[in-house]
Amino acid sequence: MLPSDEPYFSRPELYNRDRELFKKYIPLCKGVSEAGWEPITLARSSDPSVYVERFGNRFLTVFNDSPTEQRVAIELDPSFPSPPSGPVPELVSGENVQWRECPVDEP
Repeated sequence: MLPSDEPYFSRPELYNRDRELFKKYIPLCKGVSEAGWEPITLARSSDPSVYVERFGNRFLTVFNDSPTEQRVAIELDPSFPSPPSGPVPELVSGENVQWRECPVDEP
């Protein structure tokens, strides 16, 4: 199949199959995109295989580049624009993440 043969959005069986994914992830992508990527993260992970990016003053994205689940600490720089003061929602799972002060080597 060539890239221009049978485009995804011309095939209802494909986009209808994935409709719930669009409903979940498009608003998340839009919010992060509108916040704007920041080249200086002001945050770092305790694990070198877990990357952190900052979008605006509200969002951190965390990417685990290893094949296994990781437990990490995210250290915020003191100049981070709006550090969390309590639980914050993890936007993909909907679960709250509890922020606490701890050394980076203690996830």
